[in-house]
Amino acid sequence: MIVVPDRLNRALYDGNLSLWWLLSAVLSLWFTVYCGLGILLGALPPPSSAPVGPAFALHLVTCGLISWICIWNLFHTPSHGPLYRSVHKVLGRAAMLSGALSASSGFYAAWVERYNPNNVGFSIGISIGGALQLAAQALGWYYVRQNDIPKHQVFMSAVFFHGCCIPLWMRFPRFVLDMAIPDWWNGAAVVVAAGIGLLALLAQRHKRFL
Repeated sequence: MIVVPDRLNRALYDGNLSLWWLLSAVLSLWFTVYCGLGILLGALPPPSSAPVGPAFALHLVTCGLISWICIWNLFHTPSHGPLYRSVHKVLGRAAMLSGALSASSGFYAAWVERYNPNNVGFSIGISIGGALQLAAQALGWYYVRQNDIPKHQVFMSAVFFHGCCIPLWMRFPRFVLDMAIPDWWNGAAVVVAAGIGLLALLAQRHKRFL
């Protein structure tokens, strides 16, 4: 598939809009800004009895950064005009760094700093999300260097919908329904995030909202 870039910049609102991107973007902003920064600044209680340590604090900041960058870079891609192309590249490099810091600090927080032997399923699920994120980042970087834009789009979509959104869906019962997270939901959250990511990619490829 050949991507022909626009010569003029599109309007700010004229991006890759789909229901799946919109749903994930709204929930991600709520999760990282309201919940994440709320916990970091002490406005909300942490998700467990463990205090907010350095690794978890770093994770909250960097996972917010990569999520916000992904939301923008998926909505406006380089083909939307010269300005978007320049911004996409700069933000993409920042996302690579923040993503690596987010995943590594998240691993440490899940298995050491905030490890809960009674909720190993959460640590496993969150680690799957982090591993998928790092793998997708590496492959996305590789394919853009090879100028294989379709594959680059696939893997960078996975960074957001899998790596960034799996933790969101895993915490969904607690933050939205105010209920304990059952072990079975940890696996289901991975499936939900993967399914929404696939639907979002198909919607973008076919230029449709659903």
